[in-house]
Amino acid sequence: MGATHSRKTTLPAVVAFAVAAAALGAGPAAARDEPPAVGGGSGIVIDQRATCTLTTVGHDAAGRLVGRTAGHCGEPGAAVSAEADPAQGVIGRFVRTNHALDYAVIAFDPDRISPVNRVGTLSIADIGAPAQFPNVVCKKGRTTGNTCGVTWGDLAGPEVGAGFRPI
Repeated sequence: MGATHSRKTTLPAVVAFAVAAAALGAGPAAARDEPPAVGGGSGIVIDQRATCTLTTVGHDAAGRLVGRTAGHCGEPGAAVSAEADPAQGVIGRFVRTNHALDYAVIAFDPDRISPVNRVGTLSIADIGAPAQFPNVVCKKGRTTGNTCGVTWGDLAGPEVGAGFRPI
């Protein structure tokens, strides 16, 4: 009998707590009021179909809020949403894709995201000079995890990173 009595008093207490939390705006509905935190390492959804990892977010030479990802992730015009908060809808669009060097640029709506330089344990404070052979470079991908390998040098040239400033 003690167990039955305990369940009867616990269920109304749980329901009362849930109703109170909803009335106070706690929970997922309240989180949607704030733009999602987006930065290097964030998962992004392209055209509501494919998922990729955002390499970094920052400002280009013209001061626009942009991000970088792999070139195989999308084509110019493709819609981008935050994997962590798809209810926010479209937060940006692909504006440039280079398949030969496998990079893409996304223009973000500054009112739709909260750009950050730290996602989980990954922090991006600066962009340095391109790695040269035989340096080892590492990356963190939402699908591939942490991987490292030898770089073969700067194949892109200085124009790829010109004027980009990370958040």
